[in-house]
Amino acid sequence: MTDNTSLSSDSWLRTLEPGSQVWWNDLDRGVSAGYFNVVEILASDGVESGNTVLLLQNDAGHDALAYAHELSQMQPENARDDSTTSYFLKQPLKLSFTVEVRDCGSGFDVVMPDGRRCDGLGWDEMLGQVAHLTHPNLGAPRYAMRTPEEWAAYRAEIAKR
Repeated sequence: MTDNTSLSSDSWLRTLEPGSQVWWNDLDRGVSAGYFNVVEILASDGVESGNTVLLLQNDAGHDALAYAHELSQMQPENARDDSTTSYFLKQPLKLSFTVEVRDCGSGFDVVMPDGRRCDGLGWDEMLGQVAHLTHPNLGAPRYAMRTPEEWAAYRAEIAKR
């Protein structure tokens, strides 16, 4: 990786253009790191420093904004291998759900198409639930996703205690 100061005149980063393939060393512990294609250089004068921002896209169609100093010409030796690289690099996310906002913003409900739901979450709880549903390395969702019938049975069991 290059630092975020001005680049030397012979830096490979200066040769980047739309269509160039790069390795993105994302700063999220490598969760989304991988090969991306440069879509656009978001500076009129090209890549002049490590702080230049580029729009990247991987083969699965996922976009990322990255600083030039986060890019490498190839996968670093210390990067994750393909068997542990993010799910998002292998295929697009094929999951849908709805986040419903309760009246007056008093809570959030996360609802799956099959009717399973988690109701009455606070803002941070809802964000955590969405993260767990969409990120394969985080494990099972923190809050139960149940059908209305399952919720009724669960609440009845709690009431007995």
